Amino acid sequence: VCDSEWHHYAVSVKFPEITLYVDGQLFKAEKKNPEIIDDWPLHPTKGINTTLTVGACWQGSDNKMKHHFHGYLAGLSVLLHKMEKPDVLSCLHKCKESLEVPAMELLEPGMELLTNSDLTELSIEGDNKTNLIVLVRKIGYTNSRQFPTPGRRNLHLSTTVTCERGRPVKVPSVESYVMVLQPQQPTIDINGTGNIAREYEDFRLGVRVFTDVHIIVGHSKNEKIWKHVPIYEAGEHCTTIGEGQTRVGRGRRNAGERVLSNVSRGAR
Repeated sequence: VCDSEWHHYAVSVKFPEITLYVDGQLFKAEKKNPEIIDDWPLHPTKGINTTLTVGACWQGSDNKMKHHFHGYLAGLSVLLHKMEKPDVLSCLHKCKESLEVPAMELLEPGMELLTNSDLTELSIEGDNKTNLIVLVRKIGYTNSRQFPTPGRRNLHLSTTVTCERGRPVKVPSVESYVMVLQPQQPTIDINGTGNIAREYEDFRLGVRVFTDVHIIVGHSKNEKIWKHVPIYEAGEHCTTIGEGQTRVGRGRRNAGERVLSNVSRGAR
């Protein structure tokens, strides 16, 4: 599917049968569908009978990769020795981004509400104008992705009025959109003294090297400051190496050292 939009692909293999799901829907084989290029092995490696590749097709006759995928992969999952249910594959696609349907208890007698399987289209039909207005106002847009793709989501509202004798009345369509903004990326900043200068006797007794460390975690707004926990107790030692660098010895450590170590790796 080449339309510059995100799509979810799922391939289920139950040899010799293979099924493809695109956006949660079963892809039906037709004569016009692209054919499989070939099924030659990737390379004659002893003991390896199956090799999986993503992003290109192996052209066995030329002994190299061809037909490369030009785009982005948001994730890849491989489920071994098990088949995922079709309803689960459908939910993986439609549960992330869709229209929010009004509650069914809002429907009054004579009103009908229909949706498609992907919850991208919604139809309301009935003869109660007041209830129709209430239902349309309750339609929403939901996106449960942790990092939604920013961009414009177009909305199209079409209305048809049918008179008593079946004569339709044209009503202008309405075009609108929902703009999904770029989510704020979390930030981790570590601030403190970069150099420590002490006398030799102080280093023999032990010097605390992170006495004024501050870890700031959050976004540009509502930032949260985590202050350090004392890391080295008196009696632990340091060994100076190089020019102004300090290496921590293998003395006794408290829980504060472990917390700071984990956070600092996440900040890289």
